[in-house]
Amino acid sequence: MTGMDAISEAVLRKVRAEAEGIVADAKAKVDEAVGKARKQHDDRLAAERSRLVEEAKVEASRILAQSAISSRRELLTAKAAIVEEVFSAATAALAGGAVGELRPLIEEGIATLGLDKVRVIVSARDVAAVKAMVASDRQLGDRIAEVKEAAIDGGAIVEDPAGSVRVDNSYGTRLAMVRPAMLVEIGSTLLKS
Repeated sequence: MTGMDAISEAVLRKVRAEAEGIVADAKAKVDEAVGKARKQHDDRLAAERSRLVEEAKVEASRILAQSAISSRRELLTAKAAIVEEVFSAATAALAGGAVGELRPLIEEGIATLGLDKVRVIVSARDVAAVKAMVASDRQLGDRIAEVKEAAIDGGAIVEDPAGSVRVDNSYGTRLAMVRPAMLVEIGSTLLKS
């Protein structure tokens, strides 16, 4: 081998070594870039997965809230129907009551007004019976100047003869007075069950 061949061989080795170093550096840079790209891809997937999970949680919460509202609305509708049924039954039961049950209402009205003479107003079905009660009871007859008919479901309205002051003991008015308290009581009973 000649001197020139030895020099060529040495240059060639040096060039190969440098080329291998460059290739190794390039490979290391490529591996690093691929690693970074994989990490960025994984980070994006994780972020997208987290976003989708959060959206699913929000949607589930919205559906639960709507379901709760719908259930509450149905419960309140059923409760209102039951309350209305109870008051309708009470009104029907009171409307079919006996005339003797009117006496305490009339006496209460007379005592409240504190007048010597009053007018009593009752439903059409009770007029004859109340007139008979007044005719048979002298103490009541002395205080009641007149028995009139009105479009009420039952009970009695007692007023002064001029009609300017009255005590309304009609069943409709009495039910209306107790209705708020009864609604609370019925509602609490319904919610317990």
